[in-house]
Amino acid sequence: MARKITSYCIIDSKGIKRNNGFQDFASGNTFKENIDTLIHENEIKNSRLGRMDPMSVLGFVGTELLLDNRKISEEYDPYDIGIVFSNNSSSLDTDLKYWDSVKKIASPSLFVYTLPNVSMAEICIKNCIKGENHFFLSQKIDLKLIYEQCSTLFDQELSKVIITGWVDYFQDDYKAVLFIIEDGNGEYPDFTEENLNKILKQ
Repeated sequence: MARKITSYCIIDSKGIKRNNGFQDFASGNTFKENIDTLIHENEIKNSRLGRMDPMSVLGFVGTELLLDNRKISEEYDPYDIGIVFSNNSSSLDTDLKYWDSVKKIASPSLFVYTLPNVSMAEICIKNCIKGENHFFLSQKIDLKLIYEQCSTLFDQELSKVIITGWVDYFQDDYKAVLFIIEDGNGEYPDFTEENLNKILKQ
């Protein structure tokens, strides 16, 4: 079997696109209003959701929708499941909020989320993922970077399935573009940079 793109999920201020389905968000809604709608409608549960920063919430909710109740750690050895994410802002939105809080009394709850890989930690804890994980910074969505980094993990036999994509949030401007890559049958698009780009632009 060839490597395939077996699932995708795209979230931005306009709505959510998932495996050929689309759901509009109400015009003018804030990030919190939109994400709360997704959490409620899809019954996404995590006791730490209220304490996560916005980027972590976006990555966590996006991954839950991407998996769509799939128990991926029961299908694969948890050490064979990889995560490769990238974004532009790192954790700058929360960094700035933390810096503002330092002027008075520093907020430990904000400090926890001043690293972008914390978003991956929340996903790993929820889904029992123990494999390779990488978080890269780039100025824009770089599908070539995603393709090359995932291919390296597969070729070196470090991962058998990878959750990958873009998760960026800065001052209520946000976008998540997530994919699952794994061996699959003919009904799924092949894992190529071109097919990743087709999904992004459709």
